[in-house]
Amino acid sequence: MSKITYFLIIYFVLILAVACKASTPLPTPEAVSPARSATSIPVVASTPTPLPIESPTHVPTETSFPTETPLPTATSTPFLPTGLTLIEPENIASLQRIAEIPVKEIYDLAISSSGNYVATLSEHWEDRSRYMQVWNLTTGLQVYQQEKMDIPGGLFFLPDETMLMVLFHRDDPPVRIFDLTRGEITRSLEIPFDKAALSPDGELFAAGSITKDGESSVITLYDFATGEEKSALESVGQIMVLYFSPDGKHLVAGFQTNNNFRLKVWEVASLELVAEMVDYSSPVFTLDGDLAASQREAKIYLFDPKGWVLRGSFDNMDAYGNGRPRSFSKDGHILIGSDTYRTVFWEVATGKEIFNLSDYGYGIFSPAGNIVLTWCYQCNLAIWGVNP
Repeated sequence: MSKITYFLIIYFVLILAVACKASTPLPTPEAVSPARSATSIPVVASTPTPLPIESPTHVPTETSFPTETPLPTATSTPFLPTGLTLIEPENIASLQRIAEIPVKEIYDLAISSSGNYVATLSEHWEDRSRYMQVWNLTTGLQVYQQEKMDIPGGLFFLPDETMLMVLFHRDDPPVRIFDLTRGEITRSLEIPFDKAALSPDGELFAAGSITKDGESSVITLYDFATGEEKSALESVGQIMVLYFSPDGKHLVAGFQTNNNFRLKVWEVASLELVAEMVDYSSPVFTLDGDLAASQREAKIYLFDPKGWVLRGSFDNMDAYGNGRPRSFSKDGHILIGSDTYRTVFWEVATGKEIFNLSDYGYGIFSPAGNIVLTWCYQCNLAIWGVNP
C-alpha cells in the first residue's frame, strides 16, 4: 500500500468520528444535576410574601442608657481663709503666712480703703522696664496689668475702688486715672509736680513743685473733680515727700534743706502749720488720726496730731537705728516698722518688740486689720494672718 493511500484512509476515519460526535443528542434540562450547573435551574415566577418586620424588644440594662449625672459643683478653695481675726498683741505670736501674690521687684504699693485691692509698681529684672499690677485680695486674681510704664511715681485708689490714679514723672500727661473695670485711661490732669498726693476722700489733689532756683517749693491744692486751684503753701527746701493722713485731716511734706530733712505738718481744714521737725522720718498715722509715730536716730516717737503733742517714745531695737515706722494696726495697738533686715512689730502701750518677720524689708496692715502685707525686692508679696 502506497503512502498516499494510507493517509487518505486516516483522513476519512477522522471525518467519520467527528460526524458521529456532532450527531449525539444533548441531554434534556431535567437530566442535568443542579450541582453541576446553577444557571440551568428554571426560575419560577411568583410574588414573594414579605416577612413581617419585628421591632426588636429592648431589654434595658444598666449600661444601655446611662442616667444623667450632674456635673460636680465648683468648690474652689478661698484665696484667704475665712474668719481671720483682728491682729492684736495677744495673738500676734500666731501670725502665719496664709497666701502669696506672685509679684516681685516692688518699689511702690497702695492698698484700697476697704483692703480688698492692692496695686503695685514693679520693674522687670531683665530690662528694668516698669509695670503696674492690681490684684483682688479676696479672690487672689489679677484684675489689671499695664506694661512699659513711663517712670510711674505714685498710686492712689479713688474711694469707689474702681479707679486708680497713677502719677508719672517726666511724661505727659503727668496724672492719669485708670478705669480698672474697663481697662483704660478715662481722665488725665495736666498739672506739673515733683511730688503729689490724693486725699483719702478723693476731693483734694496736692501737687508739690520745686521752684526754678531750687531753693524752695510750692504745694498747690486743687479740687480734684474740677481741677480748680484752691490754695497754696510755700516752704524752703526741695520737696521730697508729700501725703495726706488716713483720715484726711493732715497734710505732711518733707523738704531737703542743705544737710537736713525738714518735715512739716499742716491741718488741711485751716492750713495751719501744726508741726515742724528736723531729721525725723515721715510719720505714720492711725486710721482714726489720733496717733502718729516717727523715728529719729535710735528712738520711735509717738505724737498726738492735735497740736502735735509728744505722747511718748521707746527705743528702736535695731542696732543701726533704721527701724522706721510703716503702719499701725486697725485699733492702733501695734506699730509695724522695718529695720535693716526685718519687719518688726512693736506694742504701742509698752514699746516692746513682740514679733518680727525675717527677710521682709517692708510691711503694712490692711485697713481691715486682719492681714499684714510684706514684701522685699526679690520676694513675692506675702499675706499674713491669724486663723481663728
